[in-house]
Amino acid sequence: MKFEFSTFKTVASCSLMMFANFNLSAQETFKINSETISKISLENSNVFPVEYKEIEYFPLTEGKVFTESYKNFLDIQKDTKEQYGNSKQEDEEFSDDEKYEIGKVKSTTLAKRNAYVMSEKSFNSWTELYGTYNEIAKVKSITDFEGSNEVFKEIIIDNKNYEETRTRFFDINRLVKNNDTGKIYYFPRRIISEINSQEDYLVVEKQLVSNGYKAYEQNGQKFINTKHYKVPITNILKQLIGKDKDYLRNIDLRFEKMQALRKQSLIFVPKMENYIRLYRLQRNKMSKADISSWTAITKSAMNLNTQFVELNDKMWETDYEILDKNYLKFSNELDDYLGASKGVLGL
Repeated sequence: MKFEFSTFKTVASCSLMMFANFNLSAQETFKINSETISKISLENSNVFPVEYKEIEYFPLTEGKVFTESYKNFLDIQKDTKEQYGNSKQEDEEFSDDEKYEIGKVKSTTLAKRNAYVMSEKSFNSWTELYGTYNEIAKVKSITDFEGSNEVFKEIIIDNKNYEETRTRFFDINRLVKNNDTGKIYYFPRRIISEINSQEDYLVVEKQLVSNGYKAYEQNGQKFINTKHYKVPITNILKQLIGKDKDYLRNIDLRFEKMQALRKQSLIFVPKMENYIRLYRLQRNKMSKADISSWTAITKSAMNLNTQFVELNDKMWETDYEILDKNYLKFSNELDDYLGASKGVLGL
């Protein structure tokens, strides 16, 4: 079975296609080698070879086609007949002008044109596809419901006037060329994204290793440990390091500043705990001196906590696991007592 990559624009009212401009231009580049595809399955990848060749087709010509209103009428009649077993025909209510209009229909004469044709072929391994690739066109998979069930694979380049009526659109994919072999292939955009993501991981990992970090893998995800964080190797990390080459060192320094603020705040934990216990026993009988002291301590803790939050907010782009588990335990205690004190004192 073969699928045509047509340089045509779909006409809404028929299943053939009209000529549209097509221009090959190198765009996105990616590599296929043993590393970039190590985590990508070729099975059900929908990668196919493509050949540019002359084909025969029935061009479009002007002819009589049903009007939209008449087609809607026929659809209703069909549905009525399927539901109730009969249909009251009122076809005579439509004049010929209401039934027909001039549109595009298949010619009965064969013509020839050049087109990209995709053959359905399964690759045994990725090694057949090794090389560096350039994108030469964006591709939309199109299923035309007008008449046949034939599936067209169409090249669309900067075509803003593409008619979507009676056509189902799927994800934009790619027509790509292997620069090493000169062969052309159809690649789903998903596969290219996965290949590029894997290549990003490799670039980041090599950079991290060269800077003295040790990469390791857990549950299919690679990580490195900084002084204070367990950091996943991702494309986001690549972007952050690209903006700040000292990013990892800086997040450790920021953590140490937050840790110093937390340690200062922790001295207030037993004091706030003591006043909370006293409040539970005395309630409204607490002395003004105790309430004043409790308020002063809570405000001091709040001030340090505000500085901590400001630093922590600068880490919004990350969700790294903190290596020191005790740090989290003590942080939670501070949050609990500070929250309780603020609630009672109305701060």
